[in-house]
Amino acid sequence: SLSPDGRMFVYTGVAADDPDLFLAATDDSSTATRIVDATGYDGGAVFSPDGSRIAWHGERPARDAAEGYAEKVKAGGVALSGLRVFVAGSQGQHPREVGNIGRFNLTPTFTPDSRKLVFASDYDEAESGDWDLYLIDPDGPVTTTGGPAVERITFARGRDAWPSFSVDGSYLLFVSSRSGGHDLYVARWQAD
Repeated sequence: SLSPDGRMFVYTGVAADDPDLFLAATDDSSTATRIVDATGYDGGAVFSPDGSRIAWHGERPARDAAEGYAEKVKAGGVALSGLRVFVAGSQGQHPREVGNIGRFNLTPTFTPDSRKLVFASDYDEAESGDWDLYLIDPDGPVTTTGGPAVERITFARGRDAWPSFSVDGSYLLFVSSRSGGHDLYVARWQAD
């Protein structure tokens, strides 16, 4: 993902022990810096439109599964058993999980005002395997779920994921399997 000013990009690399996030300059003036270094998969990172933060999805395996994780990745991969959404500063500072939501939470993107996240989750449909899109304020007050309030914004059967906003912020584009294949959908976005 490219930073809004076009000077940096964040990506997933396996140059060290396991899939982590790295930050590099687009002009090749410096070497890449690992900005997230935690056992487990980290990927799908995006910058906020104002460039102040990044969000991504990641897995943090249980302690018993974490042992030998890097060797398992090198030997052919690890099946992901759950993903969570994380946020951090644009340089990876102060990373934290955004709530305790469902089993699979993936493909986060920031709303046009850089305040909230839209992401795919099985939060309401864990048993069916469906994913819908949800809205969350990562800085919102903690609720009984252990994290900020979550608002469901799509309701169709199938998997909705990979949300992205138009440049002017007036439309939300996402991929959905609701019609049998994987098709692109566009919806008008109304900021609150």
